[in-house]
Parts: sequence; C-alpha cells; structure tokens
Amino acid sequence: MRHTFVLLLMLFATLVAQNLSLAAESPSDAPSLVANPELRDVDASGAPRGWRLDGTAVEVAPDPTVTRDGLNSLRVTFEKGAPYAGIVQQLEGDRVRGRTVVVDGWLARDTANAPVGVWARAFDKEGRSIGYANSYELDLPADKRFRRHSIELKVPPETNTLLVGASIYGDSGMAWFGGVDASIKRDSDTQ
Repeated sequence: MRHTFVLLLMLFATLVAQNLSLAAESPSDAPSLVANPELRDVDASGAPRGWRLDGTAVEVAPDPTVTRDGLNSLRVTFEKGAPYAGIVQQLEGDRVRGRTVVVDGWLARDTANAPVGVWARAFDKEGRSIGYANSYELDLPADKRFRRHSIELKVPPETNTLLVGASIYGDSGMAWFGGVDASIKRDSDTQ
C-alpha cells in the first residue's frame, strides 16, 4: 500500500511539473526577431546595440539599481513637453508579413502621469502606417516595479517594414525597460 502511495505521489508530482512547465511557456519562448532583447549590450551613448533611440530622451543609460532580474535595466529619463522617448528596432516585412507578431516587454516607471508601453507599427512600401498595436492602456503603478507588457499585431500582407519598441510619453519622469522582445506567434498559441 505504501509503495502504491509513493508511486502515485511521484506520478502526481511529475504531472504537476509538466503542467507548470507548459503554463510558463509564452509566445516569447519562440525565436526572437530582435537583436539584443535583454537590452544589456549598450554602446557609448547608452543605447542598446541593435536598437535606436526614438523620440526625445534627456538620458538613456543602464541602471543597476532598478532591475527585474538582478542585472542592469535600461533607464530612460523623459522631460515634459517632448512627445515621447524610447527605443525602437526595425524588422523587414518579409520576416513577418501575414503573421502575428507578439511584442513582450518588462517595464517600470516612477511617475503616474507618464504612460509606458510596448508597441508595433507596420508600414507599406510607401511608408504609410497600415497596422498598429500598443500596451499603453494598461494601468502601471508608479512604483519602479517591473510588469510584463504584451501586445499582438496581425501584420498585414502588404507590410514592407515593421517597427517594434518601448516608450514613455505624456509627462516628465523615468521609465525602466528590463527587456523587449518580439516573436512570431506559434500556431499552438491560437488554440
């Protein structure tokens, strides 16, 4: 009887571990479409390699004091009156055309009046915006704690380029980016 109980307990533990592993999977487990998704490799200006600065930032720099995983985050200091500040990376349309792209980011902020979020925008060959999604509508407390933002964009078939990024806008303050990634949504994620 005890032997049977131990076997059942082991079987139960194995099933729980498998389910936790499956639950932990996310679209970000798919191969990354962006360079340097952890934002840890930065150039002399403080910009993460593979990304360019977007908008008007007073300062962009690695920050070892506000982190998601004990490593550096990227701090963006933003001044009131500027439209927005952040980072962006361009993807070629043939990599994503007709697919659903998932953009995930770990973001924090220090002011309640400056929304932060991840976003994606598709452009046709004439440079017209033909698709857009963002996570700015999410309520994010101004407590410097990282929270996961995620959006999906069904990339139109006529897409020439896709921009993905993370930004802060609306008021002065600071935002921290603890990683920004983009991937193709897997077919199994739609079921």
